[in-house]
Amino acid sequence: MPLITRGSLDRFTASATDPAVREQGLDGAHAFSVFREVTRRLQPVRLELARSAGVRSLRLSGLELRPESRVMLRGVADADRPVHLVGWWWDLAGGGPTVVPAPGEAKDWALRLDGDGVRRLSHPVRLADPGRAVTGGLTVRLIPWQAEPGTDPEALVAEVAEAMRHTTLAGALDMLGEASRVTMSTVIAVRQAASALGPEIAPVLRALCRDYIDLFEGFYPAAEPDTAMERHEGYQSVVTLRVSAE
Repeated sequence: MPLITRGSLDRFTASATDPAVREQGLDGAHAFSVFREVTRRLQPVRLELARSAGVRSLRLSGLELRPESRVMLRGVADADRPVHLVGWWWDLAGGGPTVVPAPGEAKDWALRLDGDGVRRLSHPVRLADPGRAVTGGLTVRLIPWQAEPGTDPEALVAEVAEAMRHTTLAGALDMLGEASRVTMSTVIAVRQAASALGPEIAPVLRALCRDYIDLFEGFYPAAEPDTAMERHEGYQSVVTLRVSAE
């Protein structure tokens, strides 16, 4: 389970298209959690997922791992132990998850070791950049990992991306296709698959890197407005992000 969590999939919103559901007083947009509880005896319930007003992206502005975080990431303050980032994002448009950094960019996602012993992100990066409007909401996961000297970070990212193609979540998202209309049962299947994603990827990370931290998972509903900088603090760690429209 991630050290820091922002929101949940249950906060994503949709509108029901079934007259029987509207008769329950569910006109307009409601959170997934509301539809799940109110419509248990009405399945299948067809939903039209919320979409962002425009192109949406998520920028990782900063990340800090303090020296005391060595209880989670051994050697975090050792200059000869590089620390990099890997992550992924997905929404409910169908397809994905998309693993980041993109090919050729892994070295740019390294955390520098400053004189005060704190590991920091060298410069802002795009954590999620769909290049389009977001359907349902944007979900991101961020994992700092520690390499052995001489490890090629591109190789680890490529292995994670390949493993991701075979996860339960990848299969569940493929079921969505490109349509914005789904059933509540499909949403529940995605929710269950998303819960299993961390354990499915963990063996790959354990096999490929010296150590890692399941640091951050964020859920950003499509109906939410863009945000100013947001700061999330966990145990000996800080993550700063910003949601922006293009």
